[in-house]
Amino acid sequence: DWIGQSYAGILDLMGEPDGSPLFGGMGLGDVSTGTHAYSAIATTRLHRLLGGSGQHIDISLLEVLFSYHEMNVQVYTSSGGEMVAKRAGIKHHMISPAGIYPCPSLHSPNPSS
Repeated sequence: DWIGQSYAGILDLMGEPDGSPLFGGMGLGDVSTGTHAYSAIATTRLHRLLGGSGQHIDISLLEVLFSYHEMNVQVYTSSGGEMVAKRAGIKHHMISPAGIYPCPSLHSPNPSS
């Protein structure tokens, strides 16, 4: 999974701006690819039940992980390569203010503070 995250380019975007990349805490690609596969299987079964023929399913862990770039690819492409996504830690580079802030008993995301 971590090799897939690295190859898809999302591993380099996780972590603090002045630090090294951080691994996601779980198998993001494994779990998400399984979810995509389930969705594809359910959809093809529905297609067949409605009178369609069989379908071919092609699931790629790399393509699923690449979809996690959110707006990074679109912003890079539409800016002609001038805007390149960078590691931002707990902040978000497109939504401000946003982050994880201490609360009395835990840490909570708060996009509107």
